[in-house]
Amino acid sequence: MKIPFNVNLTGKTAIVTGGSGTLCSAMAYGLAVSGAKTAIIGRNKANMENVVNELTSNALKEHNAAVTIKGYCSDVTDKEELTKTYEAIKAELGSCDILINGAGGNQPGAITSVEMLKKEPEDDDYSFWNLDETKIREVMELNFMGTLLPIQVFTRDMVKKRSGSIINIASVSSILPLVKRYLVFYIFFILYTFHALNKKTTNIPLIASYLSYTFKTAYKKYFLSSYLSPCLVMPSTD
Repeated sequence: MKIPFNVNLTGKTAIVTGGSGTLCSAMAYGLAVSGAKTAIIGRNKANMENVVNELTSNALKEHNAAVTIKGYCSDVTDKEELTKTYEAIKAELGSCDILINGAGGNQPGAITSVEMLKKEPEDDDYSFWNLDETKIREVMELNFMGTLLPIQVFTRDMVKKRSGSIINIASVSSILPLVKRYLVFYIFFILYTFHALNKKTTNIPLIASYLSYTFKTAYKKYFLSSYLSPCLVMPSTD
C-alpha cells in the first residue's frame, strides 16, 4: 500500500500496540516507510512474525525502502510485562518517540444478542441485563487499562526528552454503532491525540492524515458504513 504523504521520521522510534491487526499494521507500515524504527506489540508471536515479514517485504517492493520493523509479544494489561518489553525495545530500537495505542476489542458474552427491548422476551435473548460481569470487566480491562498502562510505561522517556507524541485509538462505534448487536465499550479516549510537553513536535498532522486514510481504506475493504469517517482530535498541551 502506497502511503499518501511524504514525511521524514528518521531517527524516531515508534511503538504500536495491536500492531499485528489490520488497521494498526497499516499504521506501523506508514511509520516505518517514513523512516521510524517501529515496534509492533501483540500477543500472538506467529501472527506478528507474519505481519513483520509482510510489511518489510512490501516496503521494499513499493517504496524501495529497507525498513526497521520488529515484533514483540506482550500483554498490554500487564504492566510488569510491558516494562520488560520496553527495555528490550530500547536496547534494540531506542526510546519511544511516538506511541500509538491500538490494542482493543470486544468478545462474546459482553455483547447483547438483541438490538432493542421486547415486550415479551424470548428465552434465549441475551439482553443488557444478562451481560456477563466477568466478560464486561475483561473488555474494560483490555480497552481502558490496555491504553493507560502502555502510556505509563512507554512515555517516561518522552518527558525526559521533552518531546513525543501519543495517539490513542478507539472504535468509531463509540459514536455510532458500526454493526448490529454491538455493545459499545470503547468509552475512553476517542482518537485523542496530544503532544507531550513539546509543542514544536512535528509531523503528527501528517500521521493523522495517514490514520484517516487507513480507516477509509478499511471501511471500503470490509463494507462498513459509508457515511462514517474517523474523528481526529489533536489538541496541544500548551
